[in-house]
Amino acid sequence: MQEQSLKEQLNAYKALHAVAMQHKEQIQSHHMSNIEEEVKRLQLCVEFSMNLECAGYDWYQKYLTYDCKADVGLYKESNGRQISWSDDGRQPENEWLCLISFPTGAYIFGNIFKNEYPKETFNKFFEELKSYGTKYCDTNNHKLYFTSDVAHKVVKDFPEIFKKYKAMCQEEYDRQCVKELEAELSKLKGN
Repeated sequence: MQEQSLKEQLNAYKALHAVAMQHKEQIQSHHMSNIEEEVKRLQLCVEFSMNLECAGYDWYQKYLTYDCKADVGLYKESNGRQISWSDDGRQPENEWLCLISFPTGAYIFGNIFKNEYPKETFNKFFEELKSYGTKYCDTNNHKLYFTSDVAHKVVKDFPEIFKKYKAMCQEEYDRQCVKELEAELSKLKGN
């Protein structure tokens, strides 16, 4: 249903653009630019099957959680948008990709304990997202790059996946607390 609505919006803006082009001498250039930018945004919305907000030149985003978003951008060397530490050394060239990244790693879960970084839970979370089929991956910087045919699936499933691993983060915290308390108890018993 949403995809159909996006296609309808795109068709309406394409029709508006065609009319505007016929009268472009009477239309201020910034109005033409706005129409063209909206056509471009809607084309990407349809291609990626998600509603995207404009975030800059050749850059669009969709919020997934309060501090995580999917960024859709044009990756090519000439615009400086490259993968800083590609797992396999490959780089995109003139490709529209959806980036989902976690610059703070496991801190995204917001449930960090006693200077312990819940690596186990975060790594499982990252691997599950990766299993959707990344085109490129930068594991060292916690960045996943998806093509349009896969990105919408990840975005659709992201809230439930995030919720599942946030709960698992609490379980990891509980295990760590038990381990620390058992060590303390053992110490008090003189073992």
